[in-house]
Amino acid sequence: MSIDQIEDVELLYGVPKSREQKALKLNPIYGLLPPRAVRNPITRSGTCQKVVLPYKVAATGFQTEIGLCDSLAEVAVGEEALISPDVYDVEFQAVTFPYRHPKGSIPDHTIDLRITYHNGLRRMVFVRYGETLRRVVGRRGHGASAIKKGMSNG
Repeated sequence: MSIDQIEDVELLYGVPKSREQKALKLNPIYGLLPPRAVRNPITRSGTCQKVVLPYKVAATGFQTEIGLCDSLAEVAVGEEALISPDVYDVEFQAVTFPYRHPKGSIPDHTIDLRITYHNGLRRMVFVRYGETLRRVVGRRGHGASAIKKGMSNG
């Protein structure tokens, strides 16, 4: 029997299923501003690409600070904002608010990015891959429409 014929290789080698890990604590880094995030998404994960991103914005006097990103998609959206001359500030994991889930519960949701423009306009960005955004209720029970409604009420 070859390894290609075995469906569950982890079972074969006895690799235990990893349990939920706590968020990694970042110690202060000389010369960098600490993250302004209200939630630390940086955990050990075998499926997600968590990213710690150094960046500079006008709001902090162009001092290098740390952004905490849940996925490479958040990094891509953040970098797009950072290269725009109209953007004054980019904050990762900036705001948490409660919203009413379609099933009746009231969980908290953390916005992926908050972008502030030089003219004062602020945009909250909800980053999802197309497949998860198309679903009415996502993997963790987050309905995109319920979250949007919660943002406008909070």
